[in-house]
Amino acid sequence: ARLAHTPAERLLARPELPAARALAARGLPARTIDGFLRPLLAALLYDPDLTTSSRCADLALRAFAGGRLALPEGGAEALPEHMARSLPPGTVHTGVRVTSVATNAVTTAEHGV
Repeated sequence: ARLAHTPAERLLARPELPAARALAARGLPARTIDGFLRPLLAALLYDPDLTTSSRCADLALRAFAGGRLALPEGGAEALPEHMARSLPPGTVHTGVRVTSVATNAVTTAEHGV
């Protein structure tokens, strides 16, 4: 309940950690993490190992707890296409090899940063 009412700005200001480490550091029991949060985040973020950004996981859990999480027609598979349609042409490149990812940039072998 507390996460649902935390402003997104505060969640984004938290230290960046792998989601599993952040959840454990908050004192959540392993049973809660493995029995509830891991399956939920695996479904929401396709990350059963909880290696994704703790900020991303917090935002997904916040949206889920607030009851505002939904998928477009076509399901999760349609999300990248839906998001790309709202960006300027040439912004999204598919079929390229990513060499590194940062909070503010993605580097690919073909296009650089």
